[in-house]
Amino acid sequence: MDFSTHPLQVIQDLRATLPARGLRLEFARYSYIPQHAGPYPREVFTVLASSVTPTWLRATLRQQEPRQELALQSRLYVGSQTYFMGMIDFDGAPRDPRPQLAKVLPPDYLEKLKLFSSGRSMHGYIPVAMNADDRRQYLGRLLLANFPDQPQLVDSRWVGHRLQEGFEALRWSCNTKQYKAYPSLYQP
Repeated sequence: MDFSTHPLQVIQDLRATLPARGLRLEFARYSYIPQHAGPYPREVFTVLASSVTPTWLRATLRQQEPRQELALQSRLYVGSQTYFMGMIDFDGAPRDPRPQLAKVLPPDYLEKLKLFSSGRSMHGYIPVAMNADDRRQYLGRLLLANFPDQPQLVDSRWVGHRLQEGFEALRWSCNTKQYKAYPSLYQP
């Protein structure tokens, strides 16, 4: 596996944005359930950001059960503070979403946006630390990126699930038939 094109690289950007010692990232192991309306059963765990390396990821992926996926969740922990990293699950075939997002997201978010093809769609990461109110505003802006009379840009069902659960999550593995590929850096 080529980790140079994997979302793992976003962690380096995040550490530069939030250089606090002790920054912890939240991950989860889960099993995909098609057309599931509620939260997936998840095994949630945290890891020091400085420990999230290609070696760590390779070992973690080897520990996955059959048909179990690994996801990075948006919650970030620095001491007793909780923040959220920006994440986006786009709807449909990969295409450059920046022109549409520029109408609803702040310029600094767009500058930091990293895009990854996930096989059937795209994932976006914005390595910033948002508080709970910023996160709520951000998710609302994502929904507003779906303009009437245009194909849906952001997966609104994903946003709905994320609002219900209180965090965002994007897949880092490819361990089930549902998913076509590991996420890899999008090259327009």
